[in-house]
Amino acid sequence: MLRRYVPEIFDSPEPCSPSVCYGPRECHVQRARRLAREARLVIVNHALLMVDFAAGHTLIGEYDAVVVDEAHRLPQAALDAFEIRCDASRSVIVEELLGEPARTPGGFPSVPRRLIAELSAGGAAGEATAVLLADFVGALLGALAAYRSWFSALEAEFVARRGQQRLHGKVRVHDRSETFGPQVVQTTAFLDAADAADRAYAGFAAALESAPALGEERTDELGTLARAAEMSARLQQDVAFLTADDDPDWVVWLDPGREQGLIAAGATRLESGPLLGDLWRRSELAPILTSATLGVGEDFSYMERELGVGRLGRSAVTSLIPSPFDYREQARFMTTPGFPAPDTAAWQGAVADLVEQLGRVAPRKTMVLFTSYAALQGVAGRLREALDRAGPTAWPDPRPVLLVQGSGAGAGELMSRFRQERHSLLLGTSTFWEGVDLPGADLEILVVTKLPFAVPTDPWVEAKCERIAANGDNAFIDFVVRDAVLRLRQGVGRLIRSRSDRGVVVLLDSRLHGKPYGMTFLQALPSPVTYCADADEIVRQTGAFFDAARPVPAGSGDGDAARE
Repeated sequence: MLRRYVPEIFDSPEPCSPSVCYGPRECHVQRARRLAREARLVIVNHALLMVDFAAGHTLIGEYDAVVVDEAHRLPQAALDAFEIRCDASRSVIVEELLGEPARTPGGFPSVPRRLIAELSAGGAAGEATAVLLADFVGALLGALAAYRSWFSALEAEFVARRGQQRLHGKVRVHDRSETFGPQVVQTTAFLDAADAADRAYAGFAAALESAPALGEERTDELGTLARAAEMSARLQQDVAFLTADDDPDWVVWLDPGREQGLIAAGATRLESGPLLGDLWRRSELAPILTSATLGVGEDFSYMERELGVGRLGRSAVTSLIPSPFDYREQARFMTTPGFPAPDTAAWQGAVADLVEQLGRVAPRKTMVLFTSYAALQGVAGRLREALDRAGPTAWPDPRPVLLVQGSGAGAGELMSRFRQERHSLLLGTSTFWEGVDLPGADLEILVVTKLPFAVPTDPWVEAKCERIAANGDNAFIDFVVRDAVLRLRQGVGRLIRSRSDRGVVVLLDSRLHGKPYGMTFLQALPSPVTYCADADEIVRQTGAFFDAARPVPAGSGDGDAARE
């Protein structure tokens, strides 16, 4: 029950209001921010780091040095933090800042209503200022209503064009005039209304200088009004940008609902490097960036561009530290050229059969990584059937517990059960390709079903490839393959997490053998790959690997500091 309310409480820092979030009953979010600003060392995730940059370091406070672990994630976090997103909630947030509306028809929300009452009791100057405040609130509410009309018109046009087509993921806007042109009347009405609200706030703020002083509580509410005016102005800027002429440095998109409707319209920068480089320069920070997957071999050039460190005016210092793990001894990487291709009808059944046989011959905790929910659900269905039709003695004891992402349980709950069960089988997608720490017996078999290429129809990926090709480079090799190699290395890094770990990685994508770029992936792995004749040999060699397990010599250590 609680899960449904979490996004409303924690989804955005935007609703923070001086009249609500500060004072004796300071909210826990503001308290955490205050403690962060007072601390000498603050540990945050990538998303909060980038949101803090976007907010001018008002969340965490100023700092003199920054160390970013798992820095390969930072480019995407930066693009997300600085993207433009217009959805229905943006008008709701501003309205909620103004407080509860009066029950009488035409009544103002509670925050400005209290201010108007106190100002009106302050003589002629106060009364005049109260009138200007009423004008501003009326103009602001009118602008928010105009925004809702604009978004509703955009949604109606999108639904009409979509028809019965089922869409998966964001839809790219190739021509802004074609997409936003039908709503030109609503667009103009909103932009004009927002401009009127901005002018009304400026008039009110000027008059406030000569108005009678207000009490401390009302002063906080003035801060709330200023926040509402600021958010309205930003909304105006975002809509104006989305509906303006095409900008080659941005990709514009629409985010459809699962069945019908429109969730949001927005825009994302194509390049993270210029954005991050500008952030480093403005903050005068020289970041220390670490990750197990910043380079392909000894080549760091791709991630240097993505992270913007080449724009600092001085050379970046790179260092490649060898792994403390003996992958040749601790792990086996296996593949077979004869496995069905991912785009064939036999592929899902072959994956399910292999995973089932591994569960019988080598009853170890196993994670199977997919690149799409459709493939995951197809294989999961076949494995459920195999578990249901088998008799009580058909599986080694304990019988495997099948855990499937997207089955209702969250990622954290799945990971908890995966660790608790003696023999568990976890099927997951992008959530489990990185950031998962399962040392020792918590994970001993990792099956990679497909190479983790980015979705080619994603608006950002498509536009990024077009930009690279327009510059005369090979978008597939220079971007798509490099990106997928880094993702694969993150995925296989889930297995060996300490010097005492042992395990098997199974790579099932036939493109490793039939495509020219296959060798790029194989050479990026931490250990040579064993080529098996077929899936049955993979199963046999997996069983033999665990049967031959030897005790780990004393004093081998955990190698925790080297975990990816």
